[in-house]
Amino acid sequence: LKLRYVLKSITVEGTEDVANAAKNLEEVIKKMANVKEVRIGKVSEGKEIENGKLSLDIEVSPELKDEWLLSELTRSIQDFRKKLNLKIKDKITLYLPENDLFKKNQKSIEDITGSKINFGKIAGKKSKLEFENNKYEFGIKI
Repeated sequence: LKLRYVLKSITVEGTEDVANAAKNLEEVIKKMANVKEVRIGKVSEGKEIENGKLSLDIEVSPELKDEWLLSELTRSIQDFRKKLNLKIKDKITLYLPENDLFKKNQKSIEDITGSKINFGKIAGKKSKLEFENNKYEFGIKI
């Protein structure tokens, strides 16, 4: 697991003060621990903290893997834009392979990358990313 990949949840067990602190700081904990949910409950195995324990749910679901792939794709596109000396205001045409996940998230990818997407044949200046032993090529035209 890469550190930047979001995980499902963290569970906090502890005294009433620890539970209250976790509830009050839920958004901060979610951001700092890079998790979708903070749970208060029993922890069988985990990291001992003062007055309690923490446990990360490291189970990887297909939904999480999809989210990770989208994150890697947009990060790779943004890195490639930077290598091409493009500015934030520069709109691009992005060429992506036919992929159901990419199509389902087209608007989000376009918003994040400042692009208009064409699916199918890869054109323009090309780059690629590797994720879970799969290679994805993409292209950019200004």
